[in-house]
Amino acid sequence: MLTRLLPPLCAALALGAAGLAAYRWTQPPALERPLQEAARATLPPVPGPPQREQLDALARTPEGLAQLIGRYARSTDGAERERLLGAVARVGDGAAVGWLAEVAVGDERLGAHAAQALGSVEDRRAAPALATLLRQPGPVHLRANAARALGRAGSGAQAPLLLARVADGREPLRVRQEAALALSRVGHAQQVAPLARLLSQLGPRRDPEAAQLRLSLVQALGGIGGGAARKALLRHARRSLAEAERAFVRQALVQR
Repeated sequence: MLTRLLPPLCAALALGAAGLAAYRWTQPPALERPLQEAARATLPPVPGPPQREQLDALARTPEGLAQLIGRYARSTDGAERERLLGAVARVGDGAAVGWLAEVAVGDERLGAHAAQALGSVEDRRAAPALATLLRQPGPVHLRANAARALGRAGSGAQAPLLLARVADGREPLRVRQEAALALSRVGHAQQVAPLARLLSQLGPRRDPEAAQLRLSLVQALGGIGGGAARKALLRHARRSLAEAERAFVRQALVQR
C-alpha cells in the first residue's frame, strides 16, 4: 500500500516546489527585499547633526563662541544642545564659562548638563571666572563644578581659595569634596598642614558625610605628596578605619 502512495506523493511535492520557484521568479525584485530596505531606498538622505569634530573646529575659531551660542538658541533637539554645551566648554575662556553658568542657573531642563560641561573646562584663561563662581553664592552643582574645573584650569594661585572652601563647614559636602580633589592637582606643601589638621579633626566619625570628606582629604594629600603629606596619611592609617577608607589611604601613599 505504501509503495503505491509514494510516487504520487513525491510528484505532488515536486510540483509544489516548482510552483513556489515560479512564483518567486515572477515577483518584482522590490518585494524580495525587506520592507525596511525598500523604504530606505525611496527616502532622501537626512543630514545628521554636527559631529564633535565639526563643533571642536568651530570652537577654535575667533567667532566660534558666538556661533555655538547661536546654534544652541535655535536648536530644539536636546541631544544636540548637550553637544553644543560641551563645545562651548572647549572654547575655554571666561566668556564661555560665564555663558555656561547662565545656562546652569536659568535652564531647568539642561542646567545640570551646563554645569557638568563647565566642570570639564581645562583652559587656564578660565581660572579667574571659575574662581569667582566658587567664591560667590550660587547653586551647589554650579559651584562644585567650578571647583572641579579649577583642578585642571587653575594653578597654585587658586589653592588658598580651594582650601578655604574645604575647611568651611558651612559649605555643602559636594563643594568641599570637589575643592579637595582640585587641591590634589594644584595644591602645594603650604596646604598640607591645614588638610592634615582637618583630617585629624574629623577623626573616626562614622557619619556618612564625614567619611566621604575624609576620602577626599586623603586623595588631596596623596596628590600633593611630600614628606609631610606622607606622615599625615600614615597617622591616619593607624586609626580604626573601614576597609574601603584604608584602601584609599594605601593608594594615596603610593601616588607620589
